[in-house]
Amino acid sequence: MDKDILYKFFDGTASLEEEMAVREWMEKSENNLKSFFKERMLFDAMILNINKRTVEKTRHFQFISAKNIFVKIAAAIAIIITVGFFVRNYDIIGKDSIYTAINSVFVPAGQRAKLILSDGSIVWLNSQTFFQYPSVFAKNIREVKLDGEAYFEVKANKKCPFNVLTSKGNVRVTGTKFNVMAYSSHESFETALMEGRVEILPKNASGEIVVLKPNQKSTLKNNVLVVEPISDSNEYLWRDGLIAFKDKPFMDILSKFEKSFGVKIIVIDDNDYILKNTYTGKFRVSDGVDYSLGVLQKSIHFEYNRDDEKQIIYIK
Repeated sequence: MDKDILYKFFDGTASLEEEMAVREWMEKSENNLKSFFKERMLFDAMILNINKRTVEKTRHFQFISAKNIFVKIAAAIAIIITVGFFVRNYDIIGKDSIYTAINSVFVPAGQRAKLILSDGSIVWLNSQTFFQYPSVFAKNIREVKLDGEAYFEVKANKKCPFNVLTSKGNVRVTGTKFNVMAYSSHESFETALMEGRVEILPKNASGEIVVLKPNQKSTLKNNVLVVEPISDSNEYLWRDGLIAFKDKPFMDILSKFEKSFGVKIIVIDDNDYILKNTYTGKFRVSDGVDYSLGVLQKSIHFEYNRDDEKQIIYIK
């Protein structure tokens, strides 16, 4: 198999004819299958081999730091892991069982990531997010695992649904744009739909499958999925490096700052007036936490100091 076609297949830029040719080649023999995974791992390694002097762009994987630059090689190695084993996956090609590589990505606090999956779907990953995806999707179903927050632009394929599996529930689509927030460390589980249609299959929640229409979101409240209109679409602009909030409590804003800037913020003097009021604003992550806190101080009267060694900000 021509390596250029294989790499186009991995990168999600292959034509339909080229995709069919790759799948037929894989199906012909076990040796072809082994060669496929070998080339896939070499491709992933090449993507991660970022030069120490110049940070290279790739279509497959992109890290975006708080200053909107790509993460250097040491961070990349620590953050993205191509798992060194194969999991069994029946009916990827439609014949006997074969094996497919599973890739895992963790995005630390203060950073974001962008992925292009094998079917051409695009995924943005927010800070402190863990994401698993196969090198090649199955023939009849596409599945990924999410612990955190992600924005999806899924390639349409009615014959092959796209499933986002989380600890709180699963989201099923055939092609659409939507945002999912499901951190296992938090109680919240929210799905917001921008375009298309999604079905939400809750876990440990009362009620049936929830179907969303564009500009609707579902939120898990008291173990029930509640559907309501999206009141502020700006809050999903995190993928563009923006922190936006509308009528949010002070502690919710600080939580966004923690995730976006990779710091710990501790309020050491509870002020009922500050904590009970809601606030509205929009910041660029690239401006930094000090600038954002400074702007916030114009509306909210507070003082803060930093422990740079421990990356902790104390607010009083």
